[in-house]
Amino acid sequence: MTTPARTWLDCAADIHVVHTVAMGDAALRGNLTTIRDLDTMTRWAFRRRGVVNARLALPILDPRAESPSESFVRAHLVLAGIPQPECNANIHDQGRWIARVDLCWRLQRVIVEYDGAVHLEERQRRRDAVRRNELQDAGWMVLTLTADDLRRPTDMVRRIEHVLLRRTPPR
Repeated sequence: MTTPARTWLDCAADIHVVHTVAMGDAALRGNLTTIRDLDTMTRWAFRRRGVVNARLALPILDPRAESPSESFVRAHLVLAGIPQPECNANIHDQGRWIARVDLCWRLQRVIVEYDGAVHLEERQRRRDAVRRNELQDAGWMVLTLTADDLRRPTDMVRRIEHVLLRRTPPR
């Protein structure tokens, strides 16, 4: 029997770093471990299998992630050098709550939403459309990703990077 932190490290030896991030996010969200425990494990594991992936994943972990796909997207972006987005952030406009979004960069007013299978249901699609329109009316750019985007992570990263650069205020 091992601790969740040790299991995370052991799995990091055999899975891609984006999956290591998703696994760590889920363990943190489920209160199975803490960032401190995971950090301690990566320090203890000097030269062990998986420690390189674990060390890459550790600063990307976020217990606010609610799905593996959100974690995969965030990991691909951060590993490509894009600043860490805020995860599952509440968006307000003039004091009124609009939505909680998957990923956002407040300075650029860019939101990334991952639409999994639950978003295919007609009722959900209509709610999503109203919500996205409200976000856009409030000045946010909303990018919607699907499983197809995760199959082409380089294209996904390039697209989001382009939008962030275009929307970054001049200094």
